[in-house]
Amino acid sequence: MAEVVDISTQFRLLPKKKGYKCRCSRVHIVEKSRMIECRDCGAVQDPYDYLMNMAETQNRVMIELDHRRREVAKLGAEIQELKRIKVNLNAQVRRKQKVINWS
Repeated sequence: MAEVVDISTQFRLLPKKKGYKCRCSRVHIVEKSRMIECRDCGAVQDPYDYLMNMAETQNRVMIELDHRRREVAKLGAEIQELKRIKVNLNAQVRRKQKVINWS
């Protein structure tokens, strides 16, 4: 009798290293095995793990962007304050020079 072969697992690719996360963004989908393979190093990842990794990366980028925007706003306010102080100091210098010239 012929042996029955399960084709659903026949084409399944296995990751090269356990717990390996490919840092490459150039990937392609292997349709037969429903896995994602890196085009550069050939590492194979589970699609769910790949999407989770991309979502976590995007979340970190969004948090960093928000932090940078707040920092820019804070530094802009500090620059405006320093400009105001500069104008006030220039006015004080002009007043003192007038007093010295009139003496």
